[in-house]
Amino acid sequence: MRLLKDTVIILVVAGAAGLVINLFHPDGYLLVSKASLSERRIVEISAAEAKIKRDAGAAVFIDARERDEYDCSRVAGAVSIPASGADAAKKARPWARYADRPVEIVVYCEGPSCGAAGALAKLIVAGGYKRTVYVMREGLPGWDEAGYPVERGEK
Repeated sequence: MRLLKDTVIILVVAGAAGLVINLFHPDGYLLVSKASLSERRIVEISAAEAKIKRDAGAAVFIDARERDEYDCSRVAGAVSIPASGADAAKKARPWARYADRPVEIVVYCEGPSCGAAGALAKLIVAGGYKRTVYVMREGLPGWDEAGYPVERGEK
């Protein structure tokens, strides 16, 4: 009986030590895939939720549409980073510096069927941004239909 008890104690201690070492080892095994961790940092929100963040001064809006669409109309104060193009990842990377500031990133495009906002959000997270990136589900059309501030014409 004593041998069985000692064996169980040794196995539990060894298992716990292995998990702790794995946690801090740079080449340790991931218990959860990196892809699923980064996907958890991308959350869809409604235009109304995005407006609350904007009114609180807690959000930076990024327009993931093409530049000509951005030039026609955009969320007031939004920044343009088109999700398409070879330099999209390069342009998204600097947004990682916002991780230590009290602002959140809200990305939008033409609405639910447009994948540009989600693609850009993934690039921002891949570029090192550790906080949640919000994707406005309804995009600019939903924002505009709700009567929220939109800038029109050349910026």
